[in-house]
Amino acid sequence: MSDLARQKGVDKAAVSRRISRLESLGSLETRTGARGTKLVNIAAYDRAVGETGDAIRTMNGAGATHQPPPSGNGSDPILAREQARRTAYQADIAKLDLDERLKKLLPVEDIASAIGICAEGIVRVLDQLPSRADELASAVGKDGALGARAVLKIVARDLRSAIERELRKLAENGVNAPAPDEEADAA
Repeated sequence: MSDLARQKGVDKAAVSRRISRLESLGSLETRTGARGTKLVNIAAYDRAVGETGDAIRTMNGAGATHQPPPSGNGSDPILAREQARRTAYQADIAKLDLDERLKKLLPVEDIASAIGICAEGIVRVLDQLPSRADELASAVGKDGALGARAVLKIVARDLRSAIERELRKLAENGVNAPAPDEEADAA
């Protein structure tokens, strides 16, 4: 709140009162920071103040921030709300565009395709499981349940290693690379 008060050019007590009022109206959410401080998103604060600001101060241009109203009909609370909504929307769109360019946001089709390719690698490993049946049967015949547990632990460790190898191959080749079965079909 101190930084917000400094940025807005008002005292901390005024900002604290306004934040408390906005919280009680449900217009603003805060988080608790280190040593019990209140953390406020400045954009959310500005938006909440724009929506619930004192109409008389806005019309007189004597708001707590001492900023003149924007040109045009800036005192219209509906206009201010719509401008804040449009600005927030544009900011959200810009953030989505940035996330997409930074590859933090990917198309659903690409993710679904990558999951399918990874699942194929895992299924290839799991399809080898029946080949271990003789080993399991002999362990059960020799040591009973104890032998079965020992063999199943070994099988589980081998499966983990094989799945890891398959997924590493996919990561090295790129997820969009064809699976080994597809390469054999193409040849």
